[in-house]
Amino acid sequence: DDATELIFNKLQATHRTMNLLGNSVFTEGWLRALRQISDLPAANIHGKLAGGAARLLLDKSVLTVGNVAVRLRFALAKANEPMRAAAWLEGFLNGSGLLLIHHAALWQVVDEWVSDIDMERFEELLPLIRRTFAQFSPAERSKMYALASQSPTVNADLLNKMTPQYFYDERRAERVLTTLRGFI
Repeated sequence: DDATELIFNKLQATHRTMNLLGNSVFTEGWLRALRQISDLPAANIHGKLAGGAARLLLDKSVLTVGNVAVRLRFALAKANEPMRAAAWLEGFLNGSGLLLIHHAALWQVVDEWVSDIDMERFEELLPLIRRTFAQFSPAERSKMYALASQSPTVNADLLNKMTPQYFYDERRAERVLTTLRGFI
């Protein structure tokens, strides 16, 4: 965990440096590296690093909220080790709960995950979850409390949008259409 924390801090610092440099060649290479980190299989990377990389990619609009919601759902799946899932969430949120407040799809995934944790596991995860949420401002925590206090509603349309077959990448589709037009 100490090594992960060191690497995570270096990842964040490098990202800030890349933003300051404003060099498109460096930035493209950096975003490719972040994509590789976030795409690594769970067994090959600490959850905090994968979650942090996904967050940075979302912030740079490389990933959409829908893409991240799917990744978050996989990261928090019951099949994964709960501590790894909590670490992914910690890396992804990294001091800001605004993502959960402003994106219902992400809130719903986290809400379902917390609701499904059995009491024994919850007690084991509580220090990590508490550490993650303690970094948020009082206003963020208050808003989350209000969201959590509301009766849970399952938004079927929202859940359908989170499935992988929903995603439509306009740039990739345009490349395919251009190729197809060449044959017509």
